[in-house]
Amino acid sequence: MIFLNIPIETYLPIAIAIGLLIMIITSIVIYRKYKVKPISLIEVDLLISCFNEDNIKDVTFIRNKINITTINPKKVNYDKLKEEGVLGINIVGDTVKFYFEENNDLVFESLKSELKNRGIL
Repeated sequence: MIFLNIPIETYLPIAIAIGLLIMIITSIVIYRKYKVKPISLIEVDLLISCFNEDNIKDVTFIRNKINITTINPKKVNYDKLKEEGVLGINIVGDTVKFYFEENNDLVFESLKSELKNRGIL
């Protein structure tokens, strides 16, 4: 059978190529829609304010938790941290360990960068 003067043997590769193209375009659209966006500077500012800028000694990232070493952990506003979306908070000595549901690595990088820009670290 010939349709538009194209033999039937060429329909299969064309159909496969079109199918692959549709899959690639769909994958790109889905990736862009659900791409994780870094935490904004405003959220980092709020996070820093929970700890009081002068109370922060160091910040590290271990096992998907952000660890902030403080001068006095009693000066941290833990209720405000929870309002900002922190799920778990552990206090070990002067270190406050916490995590968000997702993007902890991005939050850490943004936080560390902002603290360096402010001359705290």
